[in-house]
Amino acid sequence: TTFWDVDFEKLDVDKDRNYIIRRLSERGTGNEFSAMLQYYSKEDILFVINNFRGIPKTTKSFINLILK
Repeated sequence: TTFWDVDFEKLDVDKDRNYIIRRLSERGTGNEFSAMLQYYSKEDILFVINNFRGIPKTTKSFINLILK
């Protein structure tokens, strides 16, 4: 699972939005990425990807390419 290091049941999709978007963008499966796009807006995803440290440049470029 993509969230092997946390108790998945305790994640809150709103409060933990930044963590969830970062993790799914970097390590999620195609199905998980699709689910993320259905739940979070493109604007939310792009904000997290472009404004938080530690996200690889390749991930930023990929996400920006497919969402813009």
